[in-house]
Amino acid sequence: MFTTDNSAATYFSHRAQTQVKFHLGRLALADQLAAVKWLKRQPWVSTGRIGIWGWSFGGYMTAYALTHAPDVWRAGIAVAPVTRWQDYDTIYTERYMGTPQQNPAGYAASSVVAAARRLADPLLLVAGTGDDNVHWQNTLQLVQALIQANRPY
Repeated sequence: MFTTDNSAATYFSHRAQTQVKFHLGRLALADQLAAVKWLKRQPWVSTGRIGIWGWSFGGYMTAYALTHAPDVWRAGIAVAPVTRWQDYDTIYTERYMGTPQQNPAGYAASSVVAAARRLADPLLLVAGTGDDNVHWQNTLQLVQALIQANRPY
């Protein structure tokens, strides 16, 4: 088990805010890939068995990583993932993404639902109907997109 925080996870500097602005997922994935690159250089790591998991934003990161860097992971577990930022809390989302009308390309690029056809690795999805933060409609939309793309999950 290896844990890494993304650049913008704790101390949110102006530089990190600027890099994240209008592009949720991109910087976080770059950080995850840098961590995996480091891990693969360690003699104690079985490089063909690296997985990823997360909850809430971490669930989003897991699903995003599996669809945007599918050759890196062996499997993933996404718990309560945001799958389309249009369906998450507007106070949080619009602070970083602007509105969907202002930033349609950013919303499309950050959507796990739109990238579902790229899923190549096993993905376990976990969600609950009582989640008051990430509505389970996010998971249902991803499930529907995976079914339409004929991708097992």
